[in-house]
Amino acid sequence: MGLLGSGFTNRNLPLADARVFYEINRKPWTGRALAEYLGLDEGYVSRIVSRLEQNRWVMRAASKTDRRRRELIPTDEGKAKLPEMVGLIRARAHDVLGDGPDINARHTDEAIGRLPLHLAPEEVAKAPVISRDLASGETGWITNRFAEFARLTYDMDQSLEALVGRIMVDYLSGRIEAWHHYVRLRRRSGS
Repeated sequence: MGLLGSGFTNRNLPLADARVFYEINRKPWTGRALAEYLGLDEGYVSRIVSRLEQNRWVMRAASKTDRRRRELIPTDEGKAKLPEMVGLIRARAHDVLGDGPDINARHTDEAIGRLPLHLAPEEVAKAPVISRDLASGETGWITNRFAEFARLTYDMDQSLEALVGRIMVDYLSGRIEAWHHYVRLRRRSGS
């Protein structure tokens, strides 16, 4: 998909650099805290920050709470660049993913609607929980989406897709067998 290449944001900015830049725009970080938060090597984050400093999008400044600590903050130019970069990423993602079938759009919209609950778990108690069974075709969709995610994120091959497919088949087979068992019991009881 070209997500990890240098042209994803049309500015020779690899996706990892874009993510670091985005996080620095979100709040001030020390280099160590940002590396830990993103699960990246400190040296790698330091090289990314150096590139962002060369672009004049990020600078190091003394912390407002502890003058001995240096924090990464966006420059005015960096703050102005973020909306443009996000727009480019969204446009590129749309180019790569396209409009997709209606079922994907519906599931994506539902997932986005639930996203705040995952980002703010304390809000879960305030929102109603709706549980439903899988609809026809959704097990295939789940297998496809998970396999695609694993391929793009972890460079997994079709063997993982086959494993997920077997798990889904076992799940469905168990549900079908449970349904047949229920029907047999109802017939025996005469109801």
